[in-house]
Amino acid sequence: TGIRTPVGVKVLGRELSVIDGLAREIEAAIKSVPGTSSAFAERIIGGYYLEIEPDREQLARYGLMIGDVQQVIASAIGAETITTTVEGRERYGGSLRFPRDVRSNPDAIAREVLVPLPNGASIPLGQISRVKLTQGPASIRTENAQLAAYIFVDARDRDLGSYVADARRAVTERVKFPPGYYAVWSGQFEYYERAKQRLLLVVPVTLLLIFLLLYLNFRRAAEEIDMKMGRWLVLSLAAVVCTGAGAEPEGAPLIEVFKSPRCGCCGKWVEHLRRNGFRVETHD
Repeated sequence: TGIRTPVGVKVLGRELSVIDGLAREIEAAIKSVPGTSSAFAERIIGGYYLEIEPDREQLARYGLMIGDVQQVIASAIGAETITTTVEGRERYGGSLRFPRDVRSNPDAIAREVLVPLPNGASIPLGQISRVKLTQGPASIRTENAQLAAYIFVDARDRDLGSYVADARRAVTERVKFPPGYYAVWSGQFEYYERAKQRLLLVVPVTLLLIFLLLYLNFRRAAEEIDMKMGRWLVLSLAAVVCTGAGAEPEGAPLIEVFKSPRCGCCGKWVEHLRRNGFRVETHD
């Protein structure tokens, strides 16, 4: 799922700025839910980038191609391997680039980085391009061909099912999603949902198969068990009723027992009732 917390929310859509705003609103809504230990929406907006935009008119004036500028930028700022050292069986590449003080300063880059001209001279990078810092996404996630932002949620002292139900209700009431934007609940809760949906199908089918196999294999035995259990139940109820009435032996109600030749337990119950003072008549 990409989310290691017990509960997570994925906000999907087309524009990172809108997704970032929705993620912050969902974070605030979830924090108000009882049982929330922490809720954090990753900040996808707020990163800084060094942007170097070549000036095509200036390049044409000095007889340069965009590829020439890109090669200088790649070697001066990004580093370029210029040699390889051999130490026994190990080999290490040696790269060369401008020091950090220059690379972290747009003005220093525009002034110190030189671009060679076809006539052998050099020109500062700032004269043929615009060097500036721009703000953009700190990270970009994609899922199902859409941009995404994650909200990480920890819950305690509550089961995931009821907590997620309350959290969903809070998000629905407090967050309005524009068309094309939606949220997906994920994390460990997603595994719980998958298992629940699978068990809703597997458990009834399993029980049905068990009952079918029992019926096919033990149908006659089950009938005998039902008959015997029925006799035991009738005798037990009769004894309980008579005992609860507190009747004397002479005035005790008459209990008629219809025995089956195959029933071996009825005789024992009849003897037991007679020993306790009940009038019992048996019929075959």
